[in-house]
Amino acid sequence: RALVRKIIKNELGEYPEFCFDTFDSNSFGSASLGQVHFATFGDEKLAVKIQYPGIKKSIESDMSILNFGLKRVAKGHNVSHILKEVVQRINEEVDYEIEAENCTFFRENLSIKDLIIPKVYEDYSTKHVLVTSFLEGKSLEEFLKSNPTQESLNHYAQLIFDSFFHSVYGLKTVHADPNPGNFIFMDDGKLGMIDFGCV
Repeated sequence: RALVRKIIKNELGEYPEFCFDTFDSNSFGSASLGQVHFATFGDEKLAVKIQYPGIKKSIESDMSILNFGLKRVAKGHNVSHILKEVVQRINEEVDYEIEAENCTFFRENLSIKDLIIPKVYEDYSTKHVLVTSFLEGKSLEEFLKSNPTQESLNHYAQLIFDSFFHSVYGLKTVHADPNPGNFIFMDDGKLGMIDFGCV
């Protein structure tokens, strides 16, 4: 908790209790690069994503080891272009300002009925902290345990398909981390899409 407070103070210039009306110091979600906390500002519910400290250095170390290993396995074949692409994408994912831009791009351009993409609060977002609107709903596992009808399953599957198809052919930009944790099954047949770090 002390570390979370310190990161927010370093990034936003104030401790969380001064940035938000309420802030839950216990995370409600985690990701490979950070964890997510619930906060409010007035009537607005927020998701505050905080990057683990030192993650960039850790990734650089991992990439160095991977580079060493790949060169041994490749046995003379040039694999540097592959590693270069991996490093570029991972460095983008570590930068929450890029993720904020990606999220806003999809929110403004991926116009599909019943697909919800969170709003970014730019004034509270930095390279290491990302604040978006909080999307309420079920995880895929919770949704499937609720014994949904075939019609409901088809509806959500169609939304996921449409979002990918429109992104590829319409926007020429792909949400490249379509794991189940990045979809939120909301009320009224709406589907939330989150985590735009890898695009």
